[in-house]
Amino acid sequence: MAGTLIGAVGLSAVPAGATNNNPVGNPTSPALSYEADCTSTLQAGIAAPFVTSLAGNTTLNSSLPTGVAFGFAGDASVTLPGAVIAGLENSVAGSATTSAAITESIGSTDGNATGSYTYTHSFAAVTTLGGSVSGAGTTATSPVVTGDFPAGLAAVPGTYFLSGTGIPEGSVIVAETTGVSVTLDNAATATATESVGYGASMTFQDPTLNTGATAFTTAGVNGQTAGIGVTSVTSVTIGAAIPVLFGGAPGIGTANCLLTGWAAGPVPGPVQTNATTPQLPPGTTTALITGGSSPVFQPGAYVSLVEPPPVANAGTVNLGVGGSKTVTLSTTPGTVGQPVVSCAVSTPPSLPRLTVTISNTPTVCSATLTDAGSGVATVTFAFTATDGYPLTSAPATETVVIGTPPVDQPLQQQITAGQLVLSCSAPPADSVTCPLITLPAVTLNGTQQTSSAPINTIYVSDNRGDPTVGWTVTSYMVATPSNPNSGCDTQANFCNSQAGSNASLPVNQIAASDLAISAVACAPLAGNNNPAPAGGAGGTYATTQTLCTATAGTGGGSFSVNGTFTLTVPSSTAAGTYDGTVEYLVA
Repeated sequence: MAGTLIGAVGLSAVPAGATNNNPVGNPTSPALSYEADCTSTLQAGIAAPFVTSLAGNTTLNSSLPTGVAFGFAGDASVTLPGAVIAGLENSVAGSATTSAAITESIGSTDGNATGSYTYTHSFAAVTTLGGSVSGAGTTATSPVVTGDFPAGLAAVPGTYFLSGTGIPEGSVIVAETTGVSVTLDNAATATATESVGYGASMTFQDPTLNTGATAFTTAGVNGQTAGIGVTSVTSVTIGAAIPVLFGGAPGIGTANCLLTGWAAGPVPGPVQTNATTPQLPPGTTTALITGGSSPVFQPGAYVSLVEPPPVANAGTVNLGVGGSKTVTLSTTPGTVGQPVVSCAVSTPPSLPRLTVTISNTPTVCSATLTDAGSGVATVTFAFTATDGYPLTSAPATETVVIGTPPVDQPLQQQITAGQLVLSCSAPPADSVTCPLITLPAVTLNGTQQTSSAPINTIYVSDNRGDPTVGWTVTSYMVATPSNPNSGCDTQANFCNSQAGSNASLPVNQIAASDLAISAVACAPLAGNNNPAPAGGAGGTYATTQTLCTATAGTGGGSFSVNGTFTLTVPSSTAAGTYDGTVEYLVA
């Protein structure tokens, strides 16, 4: 979907020798004057110096009204109207090529989205659709301007514009005699001693604009649209023989917009950002833009904000003849955060013997069914559900089967909380000492070697019956109390049990950092309906290793913990039997 923002800056030529207020222009050339009003609306038949537009699509066609990220991708373009090209060609005596550059803000045009994207692009120079003719003029006030004009300027009448002293602003070429003259759509008083410029509209296009998929976020209500388009322009540069810069800071107002030059009258225009008040030109200038109350723009594209309505679910309930029962009607919210707040009967019961009364306090969609008839029957009624937007569901049918009053047998089961248990034995056994793991023997050969073995399965049983808590299993190395060498009593690593008094030597110890655990797997045991806890990434025992984590509400019941130990044996290690201990903890 296309959208445009029209640059609120006018352009006209003034006599040579006037003060040049173009911030980039050549002061020795004929001066250019600019008029700007960032709260302007475009007037019919009046040319603006540039038009910037977007054509593309948002990354979402429809979305929830709030909190959903989206972006915009498509084409961005800057169009220089033919009257402006003609004015430039006249003022700077012609330029073979023209380029453009723009910096603008893209954002919400209707207030129903947050976020902003700054788009900056320099377009490649292309051959100018225009030029200048020296010595053009008229013998009398007429629409014919003489001069050696090239062919093709009137091939499509109204495409080419003419600019010069004595030529009304925005004059369009409607006919020509090649090399002799052109005919305008209105009278002119150009003299034979002046030069005039001619030009057709030029459009510079960038098809690669992409804000990314998360530049904006929906912030509206159901049924609106989140429009995205050009919201302000910081600068536009037209590259001709003399670059022309329209620039300032983005926004609306005299302090932060495209402000430079002077207005018609002559009246000094607003001050260019960080510049002094423009000087007045000699004579008068024509105001191309007149004052208004809002910037000129249209949305570039939009996202439809659609909140799904809730769903009323059909159901069946049994009711005894002549009895009364209160039930809760089944509903499903349209989306998280917009729960159903009420239900209502949309179609009354198919038999008048049944009375349906719906109450939404204290329980939402609580329906009391009362039968006043005799004998068995099947009665239906329809109901709708409404959420907080409010949006109302399609009707659903509730079927009431009226028959012999059912016999209800109440049952009750008491469940008593237990403990959080960590064990080397499968539940219900509880063992805190695991069997010895003997790693494969290593024969010293002058190189670093490894040996591996699976860990003993560890079991976690969370019998607390509390869904508000979770747990985590960790492991770390501690000193081995069963090591017969007293020199190893304080060593939280692998220590040589045969080293005697030399146990403290580095060659008689293998550091905890040389033991690693990998392939950690956590799984629920049979009969446990909870999902598998998150398994740790594994690593060395230089630090404590996290093996399994169950979040609150998912840790009840029994689980297994498995993995693989790998010990790296340095080539400098002394021969002997090395003992180490890994301790597990659940909390």
